[in-house]
Amino acid sequence: MNVKSEEFLGLTSTVTDLVLRRLSQVLGFDGMGEIKGFSSEVPIGPEEMETNQVHPGRKKRREPFDPEKTDELEMKAESIQTLLDAQILSLEILSNLLFGEEEETSELQEESEEEMVFEEMDTATENTNDEKIVSTILPEVCECIKSEDLIGKVLAKCVSLPHNVGEILKNNGEYGKRIERKSHQLRSTALFCLQNILLTFDLPFIGGSHTLSHIYNLIKPTTLSISPQDGVLSPRERELLDAATSALRAVVQKGLDDNSTSFLDGFSTADLNSLCLLSESVGDDRIETNVIRVVGGVGMLVSRGKIQCGDGRILLGRIGEFLLGFLGHGPERGYLWRVAEVLDTIFDVFAEDDFNDILLHLQMIPKLTAFQPLFRKHIRNQRRELGGKRVIVETSRTNLSRFIDYKTKHGCS
Repeated sequence: MNVKSEEFLGLTSTVTDLVLRRLSQVLGFDGMGEIKGFSSEVPIGPEEMETNQVHPGRKKRREPFDPEKTDELEMKAESIQTLLDAQILSLEILSNLLFGEEEETSELQEESEEEMVFEEMDTATENTNDEKIVSTILPEVCECIKSEDLIGKVLAKCVSLPHNVGEILKNNGEYGKRIERKSHQLRSTALFCLQNILLTFDLPFIGGSHTLSHIYNLIKPTTLSISPQDGVLSPRERELLDAATSALRAVVQKGLDDNSTSFLDGFSTADLNSLCLLSESVGDDRIETNVIRVVGGVGMLVSRGKIQCGDGRILLGRIGEFLLGFLGHGPERGYLWRVAEVLDTIFDVFAEDDFNDILLHLQMIPKLTAFQPLFRKHIRNQRRELGGKRVIVETSRTNLSRFIDYKTKHGCS
C-alpha cells in the first residue's frame, strides 16, 4: 500500500495524518546526538589503553574508568539501539507508503518497454510525469509531509557518523559495535527512502534546485568513497553503495525531468571516471545498473546542452566508451538485463545527429552491428530465464536494429 493506492486513499484524513505524524515524531529524535554523547562516555578502548592515545575530538580521561558504570552504559546502548530500530522501521514504512513495489516495477517496465522511432524524434517534449504524480496524492498527505518537515528529517538520517565516533564504538565492546552497525543500517535505509521521495514528488515540493544540489552533494562523496578491498565489497558496503547509487540515480532523473542542472555544476571528467571505475569494480548488478543510468543521465543533459562540463564532447566520448565496454562482458547472470539498460542509455544519449562524429570516432555503429547477432543468440538461449524482463530485453533488441539503421543512413557506419 502507498499514498496513491486505493486502500490508502480510502482511509480518513485523521488516520493518514496520525500515521505520518507518528513517523515524523520517531524520526525527529536526534539519534546522531545520542550516539555522539554515548561515544564520549564509553571507556577508553584497548588500543587507546596500550598507546595512551585518544581518538581525535575526545578528551582523555584523567581517572580510570569506573567498572560500576558498565551496566549504565549497556542500558544506554540498548536505549539507543531501540531508537535506531524504531527509526529504521519508520523509514521503511514511509518509503513503502510513498512508492510501493508494484508501482516501481510498473514504472520501470513502462520506461524500458517504449519502442523508439528515431526518424521522428522530438526532444523538445519534456517529461511532465512529476506534476501528475504529486497531484494524485491526497492534499492532506502533502500538507502533513510539509508541515512535519519529513523530507528534512529523512535527509538528516542520510549523514554518516563522524569517523572518530565510529572507531570509538567499534573498539568498545559488543554494545558499541551494535550501535555502529545500526547507524550504518539507518543511513542506508534513509537513502532508499530518499530515492522514493525523489521519485514521488515534484521538484518544487521537495525544495527546488537548491535542495536537489544539497542532496547531490550529500550523496556524491558516499558513492565515490567506497572502493572494494581486493575487488570484493563487504555486505554493509554493498548495502550502502546500492542505496547511495539508487538515490543518486533518482537525483539525476529528477534533474532530467525538471530541467534542473545546477546540481551538476563543476561535474568533471574525473568524476565520470570515478563512477565508471566504481561500476567496473563492484561486480553487482543493481549497483552497475544504477551507475549506468547516472552516467547516461549526465550524458543526456550534456547532449541536450543543459549543462556545460568542460569539453562536453570529450565527456560524451568517455560515456560512449564506458557504455560500449559493457557489451563485451560474458553472458553471466543478469547480463541481458544489464545490456538492455546499456543499449537504452546509448539510444537516449546519442539519439541526436549533432554527435555523429563521436559515434564515428568510437566506431560505435560497427561495434553494435557486430554485437547484434550475439545479442540475439543470448536472448534465444536465456529466453526462459528472463521471466518478466523478456519483453524489456526484446524491446531493446528491436530498438537496436532501428538505431543501427537510422545512424547508418546518416553516415555513422
